[in-house]
Amino acid sequence: MVTLPLGANEPRPLVVAVHGAGDRPDWACGGWRIGVESYAFVVCPMGLPMAGGVYGWSSTSSIAAAATRAISSVRQEFQGYVGSGPMIYAGFSQGAILANDFLVKNAAKFPIAVLAEGGYSYLATSAFAHRYHAAGGRRLLVLCGTPGCFVTAKRAQSVAEREGLEVIVTGDPKAGHNLNGLMQQALQRDWHRLVAGIEGWESYAQHRWKKSD
Repeated sequence: MVTLPLGANEPRPLVVAVHGAGDRPDWACGGWRIGVESYAFVVCPMGLPMAGGVYGWSSTSSIAAAATRAISSVRQEFQGYVGSGPMIYAGFSQGAILANDFLVKNAAKFPIAVLAEGGYSYLATSAFAHRYHAAGGRRLLVLCGTPGCFVTAKRAQSVAEREGLEVIVTGDPKAGHNLNGLMQQALQRDWHRLVAGIEGWESYAQHRWKKSD
């Protein structure tokens, strides 16, 4: 599943959005598309089938394989429209929980990552932050919809910043464990900080959606 940038007359960056367990790629793409205000390509790899028409991931390697296929397909289908600059990894729940090794191994391609409602087991440890930064990681956004997530996120922020990463913590504790409107609004509020100075996002400010009074 991929959502396209609106009003693009130049190559646009690519956000790789990895859904959670019991989730769907179309649901993921819809939420992240709104979060980035349709500025970028948002490609959402499909996990392994689960009962009830939803999907999940068996391992980090299954995410890596699906993401590689999805990125290749989008670049081929929209050749000349997808920017060649750094990509952004956006993982929700299981897509964040299993992102540890993928991000470290692919930090040069994904120097920016968004981890939503997951990844607590490694986010607050210096080992991940040190390895990710050493491999080329630059910035993290931790997106929370529950109070417990915010507790871990604040701890992770201090740890990661000591290792040289820039960290943004945002979200809404009333949103719950999902990527609903409150979470999308939080992304819109802070996304400009995440992509400041990043290749491919230079005209983002000029293409943001107009807000009603």
